[in-house]
Amino acid sequence: MLNKIEYPKTLEYSSDGSHLPIEFFMLTVPLCKRIDLKLGYFSSNAIRTLAYGFAQFIYNGGQLRIITNHFLSYQDKMLLQEDESESIVNEKEIKYFIERDLEGLADILKNGDQHFFNCLKYLLKINRLEIIPVKLKPNKLAHFKQGILDDGTNQVYFNGSCNFTYKGLIDNGESFSIARSWGEESERLKIDENILTIDRICKKEDSSFEYLNPYQIIEVIK
Repeated sequence: MLNKIEYPKTLEYSSDGSHLPIEFFMLTVPLCKRIDLKLGYFSSNAIRTLAYGFAQFIYNGGQLRIITNHFLSYQDKMLLQEDESESIVNEKEIKYFIERDLEGLADILKNGDQHFFNCLKYLLKINRLEIIPVKLKPNKLAHFKQGILDDGTNQVYFNGSCNFTYKGLIDNGESFSIARSWGEESERLKIDENILTIDRICKKEDSSFEYLNPYQIIEVIK
């Protein structure tokens, strides 16, 4: 699982190095049971960019929690809008792909059309996906770029400059370092501390954050 991947000896990924940020996510995401992201900027285009890895993650029952700041695209903002009169189109079809058709699920995630957003809405509905927009008090922009990837036994933590967006993964010059639960004691301590921190925020128990409703989200202008 995660401990079988060959990571850089430096435990660092960089856009100008021999181990690119996208490589880390391509290798780790398909193996995970849970992914927690504590971010500045998030875009669902990142899921599209890693479509096949996320298809495997979802197909295998993975759960994704995303802490993000208050800037989202219109379509990502609409994922958070609750409309009791709205039913998810083709919910049975989406359920079928998630549970029985890995290749079909990968195609949905890759294409990024309405089926893609219907799939994310369905994952939100069944609590396999959480998107938690926040501000750091008092009225500060959340600008973290951290996350924990968990295969059910082992965990890998990352922290650096990389937002979870298409540009963050592909276009920009970015770097981050990692820590492994099977590594040095300092790595394990870092993971344990951040598991607790992220979990408190996801449960809205950390009083240093303001937890936002969808109407407080600012739409990113293309």
